[in-house]
Amino acid sequence: MATPNPNQRYSFVGQVLAQGQINRASQNNPQSPSNQGQRYALPPSGYVQAHYAPTVPMIAELPAPLPIAPPTTTSAKQLDEDEKLAQQLHQMELAEARRASIMLQSPVIGSAPTFPQCPPGQHTPPQQPGRPYSQSLSTNPGQRLMHQMWGRPLSHRPSQSLSSEVVPTPMSVSPTALLPPAPNDPVLLAQYLEYHRQVPYPPQWVLPPVIVTFYHTFYWLPKGDWLSPIHSDTWHTVRFQHQKANTSKPPFKLTYKTKGGVLRDLRYEWAMTSPAAGKKAGEKPTWTYSLRRDRDSHQKVIETLISPKGKEVLCTYLHAANYDSLQFIGPDGKSYKWVSQIPLNSMHGARFDTIRHALFVSTERFGNQDPLYGQIVADHTYWDGYINTGEVHPVTVKCDGCDAQPIVGLRWRCKTCRNHDVCESCRVSILSVKPTCRFTLVSIPDEALYIRYPNIDTSMVIATLTILKDWQKHMIGKQKMRDPGGFATTLNSARKSDLGRVSHWKVSDYTKGSGDEVYGTLIKAVENANQAAEAAVMIGDVVGAMGG
Repeated sequence: MATPNPNQRYSFVGQVLAQGQINRASQNNPQSPSNQGQRYALPPSGYVQAHYAPTVPMIAELPAPLPIAPPTTTSAKQLDEDEKLAQQLHQMELAEARRASIMLQSPVIGSAPTFPQCPPGQHTPPQQPGRPYSQSLSTNPGQRLMHQMWGRPLSHRPSQSLSSEVVPTPMSVSPTALLPPAPNDPVLLAQYLEYHRQVPYPPQWVLPPVIVTFYHTFYWLPKGDWLSPIHSDTWHTVRFQHQKANTSKPPFKLTYKTKGGVLRDLRYEWAMTSPAAGKKAGEKPTWTYSLRRDRDSHQKVIETLISPKGKEVLCTYLHAANYDSLQFIGPDGKSYKWVSQIPLNSMHGARFDTIRHALFVSTERFGNQDPLYGQIVADHTYWDGYINTGEVHPVTVKCDGCDAQPIVGLRWRCKTCRNHDVCESCRVSILSVKPTCRFTLVSIPDEALYIRYPNIDTSMVIATLTILKDWQKHMIGKQKMRDPGGFATTLNSARKSDLGRVSHWKVSDYTKGSGDEVYGTLIKAVENANQAAEAAVMIGDVVGAMGG
């Protein structure tokens, strides 16, 4: 019997075993004629195995070699162009990173962007994550790559857009972006305020550009303090310390009145006027507010806020664990909410003047959308960090270092020496400065209100902010009643600091004179009050005024 051929492939088909002769030389070209003939060739008749024979051993075969890769179609010129494009993209990335770094390091970046003008009663909805807003992307691959890397579109002119394009609202750089983050501890936050003379904005607040700024001034009563009602206050576009040179009347003035509380329920009222509107129009009240409390429990009985057109606006104040809020429906039918960035507290070193307020408006005219999902139209702070580096101080004050009189620029008062004042140059040069000297800056920031939407009713903003501040003052009074000892400790600590002594003021601070005063902010507040008293006509029991 013949020996089996190892180059044959066997398979049982029932009658005979068919094999195909493998031609490895033509395996790479299965369409060749020789390969076609071998694929269907019959086996030789020299060897036939019955079906009951033992299993034929399997012989491993090497895999066929891979086909040769086709030559590349990219020319050398195309490769050079791709390399140049990659270099251009790299330069664009560096330029964008450099520009972003400059924006973070510079307090003022060119001119403020213009706020989009909208029809009255309409707000431009801001871009929010998850909102189905569309935008047109550039056809330039380099700009598309930059848009993906930096998360914002570059300036471009799209050729076509199949959907409506949404123009984003311009956002301004936060004026406190260069300040370090605010600490969470209330004691450290108070020290932060005294050092930086303002608290930073919360990072989650998206601030549009400022349209106009108003500065607050109030006139106190003879036997009052920071928790008691005042006589009146004003909101002016000119800082309080500059109002002597500017004789224009304030756009908004509020006059307060209280009665009852012993035999009858306590009534607290105020009316807003616009002195800048003229003699007749300025005397007519625009917004009026009335609050009646039970004489025993001091709980609210009736609260009404009336708009200039006679429509009642219902306000709801909420003192929560994470923030305070005042929500209302404006005369325009939109939902508004004042919120604070931290909860109100007057214990354990916490101070109310470390709070910032922001007014949010819902982007839906009708519905139940929370205004916090809308945009900020105004915000308020008790201290704006302002320092007048070019101020001309009173002529009666002389620098003890260089004998300059009056002092121009920054003025420093020593807390350990009597009537010891130096200018900034002498303080830096250590002229007339002893090792025991401790100086305080004779300057005071302002309480400021920033309007960030052009079509917002500013009188409504001021009226509702006043209600929020009144309710927070009422909550501080309740905290004082619950823990008088802890409240007194926090109050005494606050009054030992420059800004805290002005925000937690007493009438005696302004009636004893400023000759021996060792708090620079209070010295400046008294000087401002005296200047205002010289220019203003006092009404009734008003004995002074102060800015803040």
